[in-house]
Amino acid sequence: HHPDESMQHMVLALHACSVPVVLCCRQSAGLPIIGVSAGVEKLTGYSPDEMLGWNCRLLQGPRTEIHKIEQLSAAVRRGCSCHVDI
Repeated sequence: HHPDESMQHMVLALHACSVPVVLCCRQSAGLPIIGVSAGVEKLTGYSPDEMLGWNCRLLQGPRTEIHKIEQLSAAVRRGCSCHVDI
């Protein structure tokens, strides 16, 4: 699935954003990452090219707080925004 033109503009705008933001495609199986902000690379060490096409599980590790992941998952299912400090 390819993002439409308005989504492409949003993805381009993310590249300049210093706040960590990950944009996923809800219309594709597995919720692949289609855009990340510059802040994500600074926070995680992953470049945007390394993250594109994967889903956010890429960022989970042994210290991941499951209740926060459940909050994010619920927001994605509902199509709502969500702020969770990870």
